[in-house]
Amino acid sequence: MLPAPLYSPIYLTIVTILTIALSIRYKKLSDYDILHGVNKTLIFQTAIPIIIALFIGFRPLSGYYFGDMSNYNIYYTSLYGKEFIFSWDKKNFLFDNFIEWLSANQYEVTTFFVYCSFIYFLGTYIGLRTIFNNNSLYAFICFLGAFSTFSYGTNGLKAGMAAAIFYIALSYYNKPLIFALFLWISLGFHHSMILPIIAVVITYFYRNSRIYLLFWFVTLIIAFLHITYFQTLLGEISEEGNNSYLNNIDTDWGGKGGFRLDFILYSCVPIITGYYWYVRRNLKDKLYSIIYNTYILTNGVWMLCMYASYTNRIAYLSWFLFPLVLIYPLLKFDLFERQGKIVNYTVWGQLLFTLAMAYLYY
Repeated sequence: MLPAPLYSPIYLTIVTILTIALSIRYKKLSDYDILHGVNKTLIFQTAIPIIIALFIGFRPLSGYYFGDMSNYNIYYTSLYGKEFIFSWDKKNFLFDNFIEWLSANQYEVTTFFVYCSFIYFLGTYIGLRTIFNNNSLYAFICFLGAFSTFSYGTNGLKAGMAAAIFYIALSYYNKPLIFALFLWISLGFHHSMILPIIAVVITYFYRNSRIYLLFWFVTLIIAFLHITYFQTLLGEISEEGNNSYLNNIDTDWGGKGGFRLDFILYSCVPIITGYYWYVRRNLKDKLYSIIYNTYILTNGVWMLCMYASYTNRIAYLSWFLFPLVLIYPLLKFDLFERQGKIVNYTVWGQLLFTLAMAYLYY
């Protein structure tokens, strides 16, 4: 087992090497081959998320480098060997029963973290495989290079697993019963997914992106004017009540608070690219419309709550869709001559931002 400080650099190194390998290949492919024939064998592709899941899952116990990992360990230890009784009356009804069952049956805590890692990385890959098919490997590499991917594979475990299941749900958007089932499973892993679930249901039936963009700009103005009325309102109706992050404004939680221009600039990248596809290129695709509009809605709600503590956790409810919104049109539609170069620029741009943030903050 490697020392905890090495995990983030090694992870980013692995992602960079994979990106180099895939980008060299895509640079040489014709536009037709990019959209129809770039699949490696399924075994080869599946090996990558499995290796990443094992690498992250067997990380050492460290709250300093992996955030809430120590809190999960404390909770797991407190339940170790105790009687397990399944109950629906839990905030995260699937995750809570899952962790309690493992602990009651005296599995080592490392087993729990490995299972979580598999659900996160392999679950995301399964969703991307169903959505992209021929380009699922590069889509997965794009996901690995996103700013928040490593953090939510090692820190925000419940949210990460719930997001992976949400990806699978999106891949079955044209099969309503399966779509609804996986949305329910996603909610069972983390109750905060109620926001993207409500958003995706709205956008499933109403797909006018101009209206959602208008909503986003209004929320930006509200955030800029430091209006916290909606944050307080959402806090009062949230499940966490008075303990909600939304009821704590600019508190000392160990991170930056207030108006987050950096978060806004980061968040607006897929919004701007999506606007280009819809307005300038008139791209019409039901799944992309659902994904894009869901991102806009959830990101807008985050801006209404920008002054809350742990604002990054609220932002993640839209950020987990960031790489999917960014890469979807480029891997699904014939949009440019020498499209492989544009795909590479997009994937590399996101990865270089992640590498820059890692250099600045770690």
